[in-house]
Amino acid sequence: MYKVDIENKRLIEMTPVNFAEMKLTEPYDIEDWIEKTPKVLGEELLILTRQFYVPSGKKLDLLALDKKANLVIIELFWFRGGVASNKICILLRKLSDRRYI
Repeated sequence: MYKVDIENKRLIEMTPVNFAEMKLTEPYDIEDWIEKTPKVLGEELLILTRQFYVPSGKKLDLLALDKKANLVIIELFWFRGGVASNKICILLRKLSDRRYI
């Protein structure tokens, strides 16, 4: 990843860090970021709620609406150990299939 230096018209390579180095140990840190800035996921979303239980007993990390008024479930998954240590996977699921709920 690079940072743009406009004054000097160049790109500056940024040093990668992992979540452990940043002392982020809970998915809630990432949830906060997404809740406050949902555009980071690549589309305009309106966050409706977080840590929400649906009638089936499943708990959603974040529930949102997209620009077409589709419900969107946002789930965060932590990978532990091995190469994927301290990384997350973000799943966006449009609710066209209500069986999930």
